[in-house]
Amino acid sequence: MSSSLSNLELFHDPSYPTLSGRFRSMRPKVLVHRLNRSWKLSKKVKEITRAGKLKREMQVKNMKLYVMNKIIVEENERLRRKAMTLLQENKILLAQFQKFPHPDSNTIKY
Repeated sequence: MSSSLSNLELFHDPSYPTLSGRFRSMRPKVLVHRLNRSWKLSKKVKEITRAGKLKREMQVKNMKLYVMNKIIVEENERLRRKAMTLLQENKILLAQFQKFPHPDSNTIKY
């Protein structure tokens, strides 16, 4: 058994902490630093992605509103033209109506 323990001691890497905790490693700190850095980078990437996604969503909403506005303006113009034709027809009918005398206007006088 003592020979197997000596073999384990020969292959012990001091960069990893032992059970007794005598060896302090720099490697976990480097990994933590890298994780921190990658976390910050991933956070920035997420923010940039979120901003890009928000920009695209706003562009889509803007385009939808633009199309709806254009449809409303066209409908408004169509209704305005229809109102003008109805007004002209109304004037013509009123003029024709005034040409004919009313039967009651001659018989009843107050």
